[in-house]
Amino acid sequence: MTTTINTPHHFDTLSFGAPLPQGWDMARRLRHQGFCLASAEELTAHAIIAVESCQAAVRLWDDLPADQYLKDGGHYRSRRHGSFIQTLSPLTNQPALTEVPYRPHWQPTAYNALHGGMLRHFEALTPALCQLACWNPLLTGLGQLFAQIKPTQQWFIEAHQFRIDTQGGVGRPTP
Repeated sequence: MTTTINTPHHFDTLSFGAPLPQGWDMARRLRHQGFCLASAEELTAHAIIAVESCQAAVRLWDDLPADQYLKDGGHYRSRRHGSFIQTLSPLTNQPALTEVPYRPHWQPTAYNALHGGMLRHFEALTPALCQLACWNPLLTGLGQLFAQIKPTQQWFIEAHQFRIDTQGGVGRPTP
């Protein structure tokens, strides 16, 4: 039996190779849909960096510790975690990004029924990742994008570096 999900023609679909709404920039898609799929080229153009500058990050996914907090007993996810404050100044139009001291990750069970409701102490993001030339522009570019939807002077950012292994069957994405 095949199940078909009908979505409005202007929605991004959650499959690889799906066409993006023609003529809609990221902010418009995000505002209209509540989410936005973006190609690497579109995301890096928004952050004003070259796609190639992100290639140095690829090797850093080979050194992610196992997620020790999977209540379903799985061994399919590896990750690191870090927290940042982004300050957006209307005077200079230059966002400032500051890494804050490490803190554990927490989500309420209402948001994450399986893994929420507990402090999770993941290994910190490495300096090798946070010092890449693409890192600050990517985070601050996204913060500026989100500020177009919800104007603010400051964002608290939790950054997660994930790897989900699907070799043993179905992958289980994060919420």
